[in-house]
Amino acid sequence: MHGARFLFRATLFFIGASLFGFGCASAPKFPELSDRELMSAACPAMGSKKVTGSIWTKIESKEMSGQFPATVLAEYPTKLAVEVTNLIGSPQAWLTIENGKTELKFTAENEKEYGRAPRARDVLGGLPLELAPRLFAGGVPCPSDDKNQDIRVKKTDDGLDVVALDLRTHIATHYVYDFERVAGKPWVREVQWEKLARGGRPGAKSNLVTLVREDPADSDLAPKRWSASSSRGQIHVRWKDRTVTSVGESPRQ
Repeated sequence: MHGARFLFRATLFFIGASLFGFGCASAPKFPELSDRELMSAACPAMGSKKVTGSIWTKIESKEMSGQFPATVLAEYPTKLAVEVTNLIGSPQAWLTIENGKTELKFTAENEKEYGRAPRARDVLGGLPLELAPRLFAGGVPCPSDDKNQDIRVKKTDDGLDVVALDLRTHIATHYVYDFERVAGKPWVREVQWEKLARGGRPGAKSNLVTLVREDPADSDLAPKRWSASSSRGQIHVRWKDRTVTSVGESPRQ
């Protein structure tokens, strides 16, 4: 009798687990696509791309916080220029990233207010400067196609898990891409980016950055709104107007 009760309870448990536990597993979002096809969707060849326009941005970090308008010139992959203005349009600061070199200037009045010029990454809410040009051009963080990169790609239910190992420095960068379907195709909604220490583990200087993208534009599917957050701060960007010019093409709004 006791054995029958145990069998009955075990049967009920199995049925319940089947209905409520096993049913929670989500199906892959893009079962029809291979990992290579998803990688191409996340990191298409952008070529030369020029983006101009104005944004409203909000930054929060230990060093500085605030909301302000700015004008943007992104000439991917070589240059990003951001001019921060006040509410009436007067320039307050200039940030330029060109060919890997960074320059940050403030008006004389703002230099007196700060006492010392903030670091360039503080103006972007702690965003790693190496990511900024591609993000403002409408892309996402992607592994380099350098021959010294050993790139491992693994498909997940939500997208891709990618590790790129620099064979010279033995430092790896970890990318996690989460996709959604836009116009029938995979579009990156969220990315987690982190540089790892030797051996593939988070190091003392590692900085996990989470990028969230929203509202893809009709012209090139770049996000009209995006944010990046980490332990160093966060930045929120909303494009007010945006014009895209690719090589050999006329401007597109």
